[in-house]
Amino acid sequence: MRILVLLGALSVAVLSTPAFSAPLPKEAADALATDISVARITHRNNPEKVREACRAAEQKAAQYDCDPFYDAFIAGCFGTVEAQLKNKQAACNHYARVIEWYQAVHNNHPEYSNVKDNMELVQQERKKLGC
Repeated sequence: MRILVLLGALSVAVLSTPAFSAPLPKEAADALATDISVARITHRNNPEKVREACRAAEQKAAQYDCDPFYDAFIAGCFGTVEAQLKNKQAACNHYARVIEWYQAVHNNHPEYSNVKDNMELVQQERKKLGC
């Protein structure tokens, strides 16, 4: 009986552990960023289409370990959508999260050199919105 309880507990522990545990590959990261950028340009007058691209990118990124740079990029995508829809509070919340993610990027990240400029752009958006 004790063995069955132990096996049951181990099963729960194994099942609750994510099946992924790998960093976001460069190719996937590049594709994610490209997909969002293309959607922002192609559907600039259709925020719901951009939101779909944000969600798709979020789902792709969720298959890998957290990457604060790309998580910031995705949160910025959602922030842009909300700003376009005039949902000020939601946009401000997303942009605040973007800043938090960028602050979490380690200096050895391949995109670290872009963090400062990206943060400045987000701060400008926040200022425009009155966040």
